[in-house]
Amino acid sequence: MAKYSIVITSTPDSGDALARVLRFIDGVYDNGDEVSNVFFFHQGVHHANRFFVPMGNSINALASWTSVKTKYAIPLIVCTTAANKRGILDDEEAKSLGETQSHIAPPFNQSGLGEFFTLLHDCDHVVQF
Repeated sequence: MAKYSIVITSTPDSGDALARVLRFIDGVYDNGDEVSNVFFFHQGVHHANRFFVPMGNSINALASWTSVKTKYAIPLIVCTTAANKRGILDDEEAKSLGETQSHIAPPFNQSGLGEFFTLLHDCDHVVQF
């Protein structure tokens, strides 16, 4: 059984990247393999923003990732630094800036590159979308 780590660097509304990664994840499990984590980096952190509104007939990123988390229990990790640079704050940062709520929606968790690199040691493949 192969283990995959997925890195998301594209925004939720950039072309068909979200649809492709969702199909890829289903395919991994259909093949009897698994995804050990999904790491949201650079512009990919927008997937975790509870205030990101899909336009027109776009896929709802938050609903899609919530479904993935429920179905496969994959850790969804948002890079803390990349998120903060883009104004996407966790509970602690929001409180320190006087905001009433964080921007990071459940089921996402924030962490740093260090944790992601540690998780890579248990993976056979890294795929970026």
